[in-house]
Parts: sequence; C-alpha cells; structure tokens
Amino acid sequence: MKRKLISFLAATLVIFAVLSQEIDRAKSDNVPFKTISGRVIDGEGRALEYVNIGIQSKDFGTMSFRNGFFELGIPYRHLTDTLTFSHLGFETVKLSIADMGNNETIVLFSETYSLNEVTITAARPTRRRIGISMHSPFVGATAKHNEWAIFMRPRRFPAKVEKMNLYINWIDNKDDSVHFRINFYAVTDSMPGNIISGQNIVVRHLIQKGWNELDLRHFNIVMTDEFFVSVQWLNDLDQKSERSFHYGVVMIRPRSMYIRNTSFGVWKKYPGGVITMNLQVLH
Repeated sequence: MKRKLISFLAATLVIFAVLSQEIDRAKSDNVPFKTISGRVIDGEGRALEYVNIGIQSKDFGTMSFRNGFFELGIPYRHLTDTLTFSHLGFETVKLSIADMGNNETIVLFSETYSLNEVTITAARPTRRRIGISMHSPFVGATAKHNEWAIFMRPRRFPAKVEKMNLYINWIDNKDDSVHFRINFYAVTDSMPGNIISGQNIVVRHLIQKGWNELDLRHFNIVMTDEFFVSVQWLNDLDQKSERSFHYGVVMIRPRSMYIRNTSFGVWKKYPGGVITMNLQVLH
C-alpha cells in the first residue's frame, strides 16, 4: 500500500511539474514587442465577446472580452505572422500583424450553419453519467485560461448532453461567478479534431468547492459518435482582482488529459491524469 501511494504521488508531481514548465515557457516566449488593440463587432455593429484571437497552431493568443475589446502584445518572432479572428457562427477573418496597430475595428459577418436535427427515439430514454465521477481532495490543477479536454464514449447513440459536472478542488472566493466555455470535438487520430458543437457555448456559474453542475439542456447538444469535450475558464480582462481556483484531477491509467494553451494552439496529451469532469447524457 505504501509503495502504491509513493508511486501515485511521484506520478502526480511529474505531471504537474511538466504543466508548470509549459506555462512558464509560454510566458517567457511571448515577451511583447508590439501591442495590437481594438474591438470586434458583427456586421450590424454589435460587440462580439469571447472571439478567439491568435496565430494558427501557436500557443499564443487572447480573446475579445466585455464590449468586444481586446489587446494583445505581439512578440518580435510573430511580427510577420497572420492574426486570426474566429467565432462560431461567423466567418473567420485573417489579417497581417505587420499591418495592424491600436484601435482596430474588426468586423465578423454571420455565417449560416446547416445542422442536421437529431432526436432521441428510444422507447425508454435513460440518463447516464459518462466521464470521471471520482475525485481527490488532495490533487488539483490551477485553473488557467488553458483549454482542458477529456475523451467521451456514450454507451448508445444518439446521446443528448444535458449537464456537465465539474469538480472544483479549491477556491479563493466562495461567492464568485465565472464564465466557462464548453466545446465538443470530433476524434482525429486519438486527439481532439474539428469542433462539432456548431455554437458558442458559454455558461456563467457561481462556482463552489466540490461538484459544480453546468446546465447545457437549452443548447440542444446531440452527439452521434465518440467525442472530446473541453472546458475553458473565460476571465474578463477588466476584472480588478485575479480569481483563483483549482480543477480537480485524478490519476487513472490508462486515461489521459488533453490541454492546449490557447484556442489556436496545439493539443498536448498528458497520460495518467485526467480532469475530474463528467456529463449527464440522455439516450
């Protein structure tokens, strides 16, 4: 028993040492050289919040926040790259960083999606939880603005996603509401592939220590194949104080967690550990 505990703690330390190194490396590589700022609006002049802004396949970027405003410090090594503005339901815009400056106005025009409607036809639909239901009060990971994903395989299809249950291991403010963005991805070469949710799923929730239930029923999310689901904490840039809380993490072999630093970054796989998260599905 003692050997198993030592092995468990050692594996935990290795995983989170790697995560800390990745975060520190990303920060050191992204020392600002030029600042770009502005506002993202739709074709009718309305502000667009939570627009993904970054460089494709690079762990570098930000998003638009309250009233559509954004600001991004560009490192010297990215001055010749292209900045991408992406938001579900809108056409993607790509602009040369060299031609951009301050007080830019970025216009995204709406894009029509034709999603096939899928209904649950089982004589006796059943609700099940899929994912990770166990948790540990001793193991957690600081909630940065990274995107955290796990693999999901419902027993039957189609499966309607009704709720997400997310375990918060520690929180510094019990009366704090935050925004979470939920994304669903197809499976490509055992990694998260193209996004398949077809809509911008943002949920505001009063977080608390322990299990947190995010209601997704009104988004009408129906899955017809195995998938990845991710959660990302969206922090408003104009907040005066930095919030802090920890996601629950458990060590389970052969499960893995998948993390990327930005919405345009490359997914990385971390075997042996997984974020404590599950879904309630109806099928």
